[in-house]
Amino acid sequence: REFDDESDRNRYFYLRKWYPVNDYYCDQAPADFTFTLPRNFQIITSGQEVSSEIQGDIKISRWRSFGSANYYFVFAGPFRQYVFADQTPEIAVYMDSAEPHKAKAAVEKAVSILNYYESLLCPYPYPILHLVTTHSKISPVGLNGLTYIDFDQFALKYIYSEWTWSHELAHHWFGGVVQAKTPEDYCLLMEGSAEYMSRLYIRSIKGGERFKLDLEAQRMAALAGDRKTPITKYYTLEKGGEFLYARGFYIFHMLRNIIGDEVFFRMMKTFVKEFYVQEIEIRDLEMLAEKVHGQSLDWFFSRWVYETGTPEYELEYRVNRVEEDRFEVIGNISQKRVTFRMPVEVVAVSADREYTHRTIVEEEENPFRLELSFRPESVLLDPEYKILRWDQDIKIWIYTSMGRKLLFQKKYEQAERLFDRALWIDPTRSWPALERGNTAYLQDQYEMAIKYYSQALNGDLDFHLMPWPHEQIIQVLHLWLGICHDLLGRRQEAISYYQKTIAMGRHPRFSFYYDKAKEYLKKPASKKDEGRSDVCCDL
Repeated sequence: REFDDESDRNRYFYLRKWYPVNDYYCDQAPADFTFTLPRNFQIITSGQEVSSEIQGDIKISRWRSFGSANYYFVFAGPFRQYVFADQTPEIAVYMDSAEPHKAKAAVEKAVSILNYYESLLCPYPYPILHLVTTHSKISPVGLNGLTYIDFDQFALKYIYSEWTWSHELAHHWFGGVVQAKTPEDYCLLMEGSAEYMSRLYIRSIKGGERFKLDLEAQRMAALAGDRKTPITKYYTLEKGGEFLYARGFYIFHMLRNIIGDEVFFRMMKTFVKEFYVQEIEIRDLEMLAEKVHGQSLDWFFSRWVYETGTPEYELEYRVNRVEEDRFEVIGNISQKRVTFRMPVEVVAVSADREYTHRTIVEEEENPFRLELSFRPESVLLDPEYKILRWDQDIKIWIYTSMGRKLLFQKKYEQAERLFDRALWIDPTRSWPALERGNTAYLQDQYEMAIKYYSQALNGDLDFHLMPWPHEQIIQVLHLWLGICHDLLGRRQEAISYYQKTIAMGRHPRFSFYYDKAKEYLKKPASKKDEGRSDVCCDL
């Protein structure tokens, strides 16, 4: 393009796709590029610069890709460049601001992630890692020696920045070194593997408790909407969103638990080695898994990859004393929604002992028997969620989160039905009670709102993945209860709740609610208060 405007010389340009590419991200080709641009610009793309010449204020730069790729990223602009040649691989950082200390911190983060992946897979496959960041809100990308992360995540300002970093760097192996052959193979082999590797990295630095939270989030995303289409039919991320990441993650997680840790990690290392710079199909992964496992896995891949549905189990059991110090557990595992074949863990637990039994569940009814040297206080089914499955917690979360979206759209009747379904499963859950109170509040049904806000306060006080600290949600509930009582003319009750709101303190981030309680202590709340109808949705 022509650069006639002087302001162009200080702008940044980004091209996400470069011919050849289609919507399936699976065309493969090497490429040579020639760029004409202002002389103060730098080009960052997946490859190496072959030559560069200056003609007045114009620079002509020629590049060659690192072998074949399915698509290319091209960045151009007056970047500040910081080169860390003492690293292996060499790392070059490109920023739209002069902050060398943040570039250094970013390199340390990248090295930590690369070291972890190299220990599990193979050495980093490119001579240089190019790290690019700008203050623009561009989606993160990673492939063929180049990774872009927007500045806030680059500087680790967000709680999920670790995931973005590790996921995009994983694509240098899964998407760069190993490439999908067809659209049907892309989402599982590229996105599912990168997602699982990224969560394993986070577990390595954050520990097992963080991995449990990641498992919970992945289960929720994989089951939201109960998709009726196999993962192989989504082709592009735009059609599948978080579902693709989560379903792919869980397929790898379940495979790991079926074949065992040692075999799984040996398989992943062999996977990269055998298919280095090759286009592969899901069938290639399946055959490799069967080879290292020594058994057929067709029952697993055919059900989880090429079909739909998710199992739901129901456990029933009784404990009998057989001898003075011998006990038996007689139980049955029912499959309620669909019939899967899966190895399922049953764990008998007492105060100081635990026994794990693995049983194959493949019929509608699956009896089992355990012999124990202790009386179990409880018997749990798949307590670590090694299987992607439905349970009451997931149903409540999905009904509540779906209802919340409808609440934002002011589809109150539809939202109420979903919140009521969640509370029918378990009336002690605070999150659906809170949201059910919000639907009543926003429709001026103040008695109903008081009922559900009180139910939320007296419930489990678990608000799941809501981003606010729980104590602040409780503080807001006190404020809303005060407002509802004021609007019903119950001034003394309202004052009591305003005082409870104030007693919880003035948090800088949530000062609005503290200040409102102070204001309403002086004069009653009314319908005329600005922003009152929007306060629920602020959560």
